[in-house]
Amino acid sequence: MLAVIQPELGTEGLGNGGHRILLAGPIEALAYPPLCPNCGAQATHRLPVVKVFMFNNQNDGPWQHRIARADPLFCADCVRRHRSEHQPITAAERLKSIVFSELAFPGFLTAAFALFLIKEGIADALRDPGRGGPLFAFAAILALVSLLCFRAAAARTAHRRIPALSSVQRAFDFGDDGTTAFTTIQRSYVIRNPDSAEAFERLNAGRSEALTGPEGKARDNRRTWLFGLALGGFVLIYWLVQ
Repeated sequence: MLAVIQPELGTEGLGNGGHRILLAGPIEALAYPPLCPNCGAQATHRLPVVKVFMFNNQNDGPWQHRIARADPLFCADCVRRHRSEHQPITAAERLKSIVFSELAFPGFLTAAFALFLIKEGIADALRDPGRGGPLFAFAAILALVSLLCFRAAAARTAHRRIPALSSVQRAFDFGDDGTTAFTTIQRSYVIRNPDSAEAFERLNAGRSEALTGPEGKARDNRRTWLFGLALGGFVLIYWLVQ
């Protein structure tokens, strides 16, 4: 059985045993202090923390998945402990997660038809060297379609190939992007060690101010008013042209 991470919804997967911090901005732009989130020791080793979140933009639509990654610094002892717990996903397991997905089925069909056309093209070329070209060209097109199907299957199932987090990685936890149409990009972080949490919040203080400060609130209010005015304008135009 694959030791993959389970998708989480919003901030429901965040633990209660750490220091919670709410920051604005994308997770890719975070700054990390040289203090281990697990034990507070000096940290020089970057250890990625990758999580999967599920979301639904429409109440009656299908659930979708997105992947988020943070790159905090950990100490050498905690990295060694992580490696002893970590269960990597093998290449065979990764391949299996792609080829057994529903999106790979059309890829197999087009690949099989391409092989059939190649076989027929070779037979035609042996009988008449000038007759195999169209079949080979069509087979090449089908091969490209097959490749695109497998690439789509790999992209759609990427969340099934994220390994489960170790207890060390869980020392730097985070929720999903909590952005709405009227608010600034924001995300909650939970850090186990208090010294590391304090240093992390201090290092990203400007992003915290963007949510709680007057400028951030004014920006959200402007966004709400602009959306309301645009919606009202569309309604007025529709009413006038009727």
